[in-house]
Amino acid sequence: MMFCMAAFYKIGGTEEFAKAKYLYKRHSKGRSAKIFALFCLNQNEIDQAVEIVNLDYCWQNNILPKEPVQCNLQLLCLIKSGKMEFTMKILEKWSDMANARNKNLKISSEIFNMLKASIESGPLKDREISLYESLKKEDFITNLTIEKLVFEPVDWNEKTTKKRHNNYNNKYDKH
Repeated sequence: MMFCMAAFYKIGGTEEFAKAKYLYKRHSKGRSAKIFALFCLNQNEIDQAVEIVNLDYCWQNNILPKEPVQCNLQLLCLIKSGKMEFTMKILEKWSDMANARNKNLKISSEIFNMLKASIESGPLKDREISLYESLKKEDFITNLTIEKLVFEPVDWNEKTTKKRHNNYNNKYDKH
């Protein structure tokens, strides 16, 4: 499911989007849903992407996204909606929450560059300068790390060896 969704996203286009939407309706959770949300953003289906990443619920309940992909999709939804000032407020809030919990707030370098361009194009406020400086210190998600986030590697040998070992023990423990 996830690989099909990723392939549709990579190919792009209206026909692939329709197929991806059909897949999403059948399986609306996990990584394939996040890939579809990104696809929605690329197709300017922002409202659907906002719904998929549960953005409104997170805002209303002050929830810091648990994983970098969710965080970046939510920020991208805000940016694509043209809500740069609100994006900065949310990012500042998330940054404060992450610091209070001794966690890193990982944003993509692309989103950082979009924010940087927005800050540089308008009059800078002390708060924005401070946030920008603190974000420069954060870990970034790049094209090199995105595959790890979307496609978590699984050690096939470890999984099958454990299963075989457990089946062997269960078989002979009964006798």
